[in-house]
Amino acid sequence: MKDRYVKRGSWRSFIEPERGEEVVYKINSIRQVIEGKEMILVDYSIVRDMSSKMIVRNKLKTAKKVFLLIIFPPIMYPCYAGIDFPTQEELIAYRVCKNTLNLSEINKRVSKEIEMDFLGYNDVESLSKGIGMPMDQLYLSCTTGDCSYLK
Repeated sequence: MKDRYVKRGSWRSFIEPERGEEVVYKINSIRQVIEGKEMILVDYSIVRDMSSKMIVRNKLKTAKKVFLLIIFPPIMYPCYAGIDFPTQEELIAYRVCKNTLNLSEINKRVSKEIEMDFLGYNDVESLSKGIGMPMDQLYLSCTTGDCSYLK
């Protein structure tokens, strides 16, 4: 639950990595609701992982298990379309998995890194199907590394 009385502002901690703690500070957990329960979190992406680990450690520590489902496939490459993450080393999926393309292995390694009981990234085909857009119309260079269509 977001604390609506704390100063409003962007929740996009991946753009300003130093804001990760501020984002987590604005989230309150209701102990009676989460204590001893299995929690499923859904997020659109994990870029640098500034906040996921802090949320689990600080806000969901009384939960029995924490599962994280990610809508967008693993971000393995820098984005050249204006989103600010210029190097691969900043990206958690790349940093933990390097050039591993096996989604099950990426899920397992990133889950361990951010101390989740389970993490599940979406794959490109399921994303395409889910949003009703053909894969060839999706901008996926941060997932595939193919920027040829930007030229």
